[in-house]
Amino acid sequence: MLLLREGRKHDILSGHRLSWKEGAPDVKTREYQYDNLRFLLIALVVLGHLLEIAGEFLHKETLYAVIYSFHMPAFLFLSGMFARFDRGKWIFGMALPYLVLQWLYTAFVEKLGDPWVHVQFSRPYWILWYLFVLAIYTLLLPVYDAPSPTGAVADGCRVGSFSAAGGL
Repeated sequence: MLLLREGRKHDILSGHRLSWKEGAPDVKTREYQYDNLRFLLIALVVLGHLLEIAGEFLHKETLYAVIYSFHMPAFLFLSGMFARFDRGKWIFGMALPYLVLQWLYTAFVEKLGDPWVHVQFSRPYWILWYLFVLAIYTLLLPVYDAPSPTGAVADGCRVGSFSAAGGL
């Protein structure tokens, strides 16, 4: 359904402006299948966490293993598809929230008397690991966005072996 507004056609259902000549949207369109995939992955995270506290039932361990074998790699892949490096967004959207939340979280747990938890920023505490990983990956975008003479696969293997050895 189209509506004429300010000399342009508007699609009422989607809200996109349409050009007179091409009939194509002149603004970026949102690809909702990725939102649906993100919703499915979030639902799997919730289901996985519920399985941790659920009582015993047939195939519980199998279901848990299947969910955890792909849902976080899929989240990282999806995040990488839409990743763009912007210094301001990185500082105020990732680094600063991580530093503040890590400090608050670990200080609170330390005050509760956990002898193993101390305020530190190089090793994220429990639920902040994903924000930490996204911040590191976003910092690596300018490095790996440029073409490499050795190739992306070799560079990925080097980063993987470095992090597996405890370097990150």
